[in-house]
Amino acid sequence: MNKIESINSIYEEFKLLFNKKRCPELFEAMKTAEKDYFPHSLGHFAILYTPVPKESRPKLMLIGNNPSWFVDVNKNKTLENKEKKIALERVKSLENGVPSFSSYTQEPKHRFAKRLETEYKNASVFSLLEDTVGMNRFWIQTGSDPEALKKVVLENNVSNAKKNSQLEKLIEFCTEQTKKIIKIIEPHFLIILGTPARKCLDDWDAPKSISIKFSQHPDRSPELSEVLSNIKPNLDGLP
Repeated sequence: MNKIESINSIYEEFKLLFNKKRCPELFEAMKTAEKDYFPHSLGHFAILYTPVPKESRPKLMLIGNNPSWFVDVNKNKTLENKEKKIALERVKSLENGVPSFSSYTQEPKHRFAKRLETEYKNASVFSLLEDTVGMNRFWIQTGSDPEALKKVVLENNVSNAKKNSQLEKLIEFCTEQTKKIIKIIEPHFLIILGTPARKCLDDWDAPKSISIKFSQHPDRSPELSEVLSNIKPNLDGLP
């Protein structure tokens, strides 16, 4: 199997684990966690946000924490129906397998994509954004709060325990398979964004061919542009 086929097999395995039949209590918790300003209901996932080269090694790969929304969502802003439709269509398309497009450069840009554009421009590496590979260490979409599903307490104690067990198993699966996907893709530089992702991957025995860097999430700090600036000479020297 080539890289794309290998990664797509992980998508299929995840779909067998993450569904209403296998995780009814978790899906109940997702319904409880929904907010009025969400562009659509929870229950979706996104693994990769971008295409993956079949043979060559990408220069850059980003690893974040978990999927937010695929339009620019603000608690104090009412989304138009067109925006809600775009958000749902985008996440559904990402569930099918390795994407054929980059959600980092797709118009209209979602919030994270806008942050990346700013950071890449500040580091004078904007030309590399289109070919940057990106994903998260946890794949289930929870909106802006990564801890939302952990915080939900179901009324029935047994159901709540089952929800937590289902969630922990999925977190473990996502984390381990994220490591596997990174090995398959084998980027020259891997930048891990934010503390939660770093905690999961900090002690990982990564391939020595991958240079790993850390940065705060672009929503919270301009550190990513500093990291990109520091490695720019190395990136410029790569084919």
